[in-house]
Amino acid sequence: MNYVITTGRSVDEAVEDALKKLKLKKEDVTVEVLQEASKGFLGFGQKDAAVKVSKKEDTEDILKEIFSEEFESENSKSSKFENKTRNKVKSEPKFSKSEELSKDKPEVTEEVKVEVHEVKSCDTSKTLDEEVETEDSENIEEAEANFDIEKFTEISNEFIDKILKPLEIKYDTDITMDKNVLNVNILGNEKDLGIVIGKRGTTLDSIQYILSLIINKHSDSFVRVIVDSSGYREKRKNTLISLAEKTANRALRTGRPARLEPMNAHERKIIHEALKDFEGVFTHSEGQEPNRRIVVQIKKEY
Repeated sequence: MNYVITTGRSVDEAVEDALKKLKLKKEDVTVEVLQEASKGFLGFGQKDAAVKVSKKEDTEDILKEIFSEEFESENSKSSKFENKTRNKVKSEPKFSKSEELSKDKPEVTEEVKVEVHEVKSCDTSKTLDEEVETEDSENIEEAEANFDIEKFTEISNEFIDKILKPLEIKYDTDITMDKNVLNVNILGNEKDLGIVIGKRGTTLDSIQYILSLIINKHSDSFVRVIVDSSGYREKRKNTLISLAEKTANRALRTGRPARLEPMNAHERKIIHEALKDFEGVFTHSEGQEPNRRIVVQIKKEY
């Protein structure tokens, strides 16, 4: 059982019930709030909270499922390489100290350097939210890094094709590189590409996350990957800015805090930025992922 849908007098109560049924901890699941609890009026119209709690899928399993052949071939190459290295080490002749220090053995030194270079890998453990929240503080030396844009383009096109080809969707890609940022834009009929975007961009974010892992697996330096479709991210940004301003005006009009729906770190950042100079209000986030949301409050004068 990968997910359950449960109800309760509150979201927390429903989540606790789901965790017991799945026999999992909170950090091992994702929670989707289907319905908020409502007290109704004078006992009438009361509604329980409803949630869908799903077991988190392991990233490695997702990648293996999509690129099973690539993973098998890479693992076999890796094992062959390790066996080859082991055999070379076993067959290395033993030298005396004077022979080891002599300069008439250039082949051994050069071979060791090649082996060390080939097994070098990069860290791909960053998540989407970590990218966003640490973007301003990171000091990435992208100017000194050499990125293989042709290789990244080939990988991106192959990955997108594996997703869209079975859906029989006509599309094209526009792939560019700006410093350490790889921009992958999927172009085509917006109605057809709606399935690629998903509700509030959740599917697009998932595609971006997995592609980021694959790209960084083939890069010596960290690459930030942004996947877009027909300008969706810019449209979503404008929608969020408009929503932020309306929410701020409502908070000023009513004099009460206004809470927005749960958002990911990237979208919360857009809201914070939009209202940082908005007169009379300030913003902060509350709750835990994936139900973390922004609260817009009025500034009180004392």
